[in-house]
Amino acid sequence: MKTEDYVIIVVCVTVEQNKVEITYANNTPEPGISIKVIDSDRKPVKSFDHLAQADKGIVSFDAAGLPPGTYHCDITLDNEVKDSRSFAIG
Repeated sequence: MKTEDYVIIVVCVTVEQNKVEITYANNTPEPGISIKVIDSDRKPVKSFDHLAQADKGIVSFDAAGLPPGTYHCDITLDNEVKDSRSFAIG
């Protein structure tokens, strides 16, 4: 199977009340889907590995303690970025 035939995307990222919520779609049957959040200096902030198939999946984490700034969220398959979004914590 070719992964190009499947949807592997970050749908949206919301930040409210010190909580980051990432909505994604992943309909590939292949293992190895991850979401990685990094700061503007490319330092890792949070990682969600081995995500299950989901027409609309949601992962979240506490953003309290993260400094204000721009962050990036990548969804990857076997460490290859398939989609990404930037978001601000303010």
